[in-house]
Order: sequence, then structure tokens, then C-alpha cells
Amino acid sequence: MGKCAYEGAFSLYEGLEDFIVNQGAKPTAALIVGDIAYGGGSQLVNNATRHAFQKYLHGQVPVDRVYPVMGNHDIHFLGCSKGEVLTPFLPCYYGTAHTSVVSNYEMTFSWETQWDATGDPRETHGETGPTWIAPLRYNLNLDNRSSVHFIAGLISGVYRTYWNNDTPAETGLKFPQHVPSFRWTSVMGVVAVDAMGSGGDTLECRFLRDSLEEGRRLKKSIFIYMTHNFAKACKDWSLIRQLDVWITGHKHSRWQSEPSRSEMAQEFRHYPLRILIGNGGFDEGASDTVSFGHLREVPYKDGDQERVKLHFDIYDTCISDDWHCPLIGLTGPYCWDKCQAMPGGIDGGGGPRKATTGLHFSGFTFDAPRANAAPTEW
Repeated sequence: MGKCAYEGAFSLYEGLEDFIVNQGAKPTAALIVGDIAYGGGSQLVNNATRHAFQKYLHGQVPVDRVYPVMGNHDIHFLGCSKGEVLTPFLPCYYGTAHTSVVSNYEMTFSWETQWDATGDPRETHGETGPTWIAPLRYNLNLDNRSSVHFIAGLISGVYRTYWNNDTPAETGLKFPQHVPSFRWTSVMGVVAVDAMGSGGDTLECRFLRDSLEEGRRLKKSIFIYMTHNFAKACKDWSLIRQLDVWITGHKHSRWQSEPSRSEMAQEFRHYPLRILIGNGGFDEGASDTVSFGHLREVPYKDGDQERVKLHFDIYDTCISDDWHCPLIGLTGPYCWDKCQAMPGGIDGGGGPRKATTGLHFSGFTFDAPRANAAPTEW
């Protein structure tokens, strides 16, 4: 789109590499909250991004431990955005094909193709070549010893919620018994209806209800909800209030509901704590930093009670070196075309980059009863 090749976008990979190579971090999984390289399901983009994560994370996180959440630019390159209003009777199509600001047909939805929720795309090759990786909802049990249950919903942030004519809306749903993760499936296949689409409110609520029940069956005590966009999809407060933390992207900025370095106990939480961490990749001039988060789970004992502290640490990989943020360019406002040099960091050609404690917000700690045992990190 003419804005993704800014230095700040590349800094995210280099900062992650510094975090692992120079700072000794050993994450066991990677969670991506949508808009993965603006690929629209393109197999070329998916493969390139998969290889990039292995390269910059130095194989620390295996391919099958990278977990993406669906964003609007994962449905189509242009994001099924307001340009679709020009073709009100057509769906937003999967892929990258487009005319001006409108998506064009490129690929089919295939029941044989699945995103296994282990991050491992299983593509099939028909007469027309590889088919697309379907969007879906899933849960993650990353470790049976962990107290954390991850719930990946489908609030993609699209303007057009009707996709590709052949996207299924099956409602006979069930959970397969699959560890470490499972997809919300029907007898026929995955459910790919956006929560903001027709019937999506009821669908997302059903998904949350089943996910919470599944997490408790697995003896989890902390529930983290991940969606690309923050929106009033499921309006059942009795379900929403059971979510401990809600992590989103979509808005190209950063924000957290709690003060930096603060601590919140589950017993005193009245609503989901929130983290917006969308300040990476596409630069809209909304933030002068590019960031990622690091989750660490640390069990401890408080008297006779077993508890766990879940640390949400935020790191910056780029601090803008422009004289003002935002600046206005031909493609709109921007902040990340230049980053401050961080001597001793990873230098991929644009200057050294490091993972540094968040300049504007640095995360918080969530404290809760421990369901299981063992320190883990993501």
C-alpha cells in the first residue's frame, strides 16, 4: 500500500531478534493479533511471513507454535474496508486481487483447507493451485501446567462482513478434544462468520460460553480473549465479565487500561483488563513507537494459597526519530519512517534496533489463584 516498507515496520522483526539473541528471552509461543503482512490469505505472503518469523526468532518458536488471529487485512489485502461500499451487492473477496479500492474475486473457500490452530497451514492443491487458509475461531491450551486459557475470537474489523459467496455459516457446533489447541467446528468444517455480521452476536456469545466451559474443564483460572478489533460483538455481560484480559490490535496505536507497572488481583477485577497493541506494520501516524508484548507466568505461594502472577510486559522496537509525529506525506500521516539508533542492537541495514521497555506504557501484572503449576512465557 506504499506505507509498509517504513523502517518502523522492519524494526518489529529486528527488535524481536534482539530480545531473543541479545537479551536471552526464550518464548514458547507467538501470538499475533491479526493483519499478518496484509496478505489477504495469499499463499506467497503466508509462506514469506512464516519464514520471517523462523529467521528472526532463530527457531526459538517453532512453526506450529505461532498463533495468528484473523484481521480484516487477512481476509483481503485492502481490508474489506469502506471502498466496498462501491459494490454494495457483492461480497468482500479473499486474496489480494483488487480494482482501485474494491476487492476482486481470486480464490475459493475450501473445506479441505484448514488453519489447524496450531499455526500450521495445511493447504490442498487443486487444479487451480493452493487454496486459501480459512478464517476461524479457536482456543489455546499452550501447556497443561499453565493456568492460562487463550480464546481467539473472530472480530476482524471489516467494513463488509459478507465474504466470498461460499463462506460457510454452519451452526451445528461442537469442540473437538484436541490439545494443545482446538477449533470451534461443525460436522462439515470451520465457522467463518464475523462477530459483527448477521447473527454474529449470538455466534460469538455461544463461542465464548463454550470456551469458558472448556477452559474450566481443563482447570484453567485465567482467561485471555484475543480479537483483532475491539467491538461490541457479544453483548452478554455475564460472559464478558468472566474474561480477565482482552488483547486487540486493528487501531494503529497503543493503550492499556491499567497504569504502567500496576498490579490487579482477579478478586478485585470488575471488567476485562485491556491491551491495545496495534502500533506495528502499517504506519498511520497514530503512535511514535512500535511495540510488542511479552507474557510471563510466574507461580508463587501466598500463605496456604497457590497463586500465579501473569506479567504483561511491553517493549518498543522503534522510537520515532522524526522531528515531529505525525508528519504528513503523500500516503498520509506517518511517524515510523526513521527510528532512533540503539547501539548494540540488531542492524538489518537501517540502523541498530533493540527491544526496550515501553516508552509510553510498559504493561501490568495480573494476579490470580493458580490452577496448575510451572513458569511459562509467550
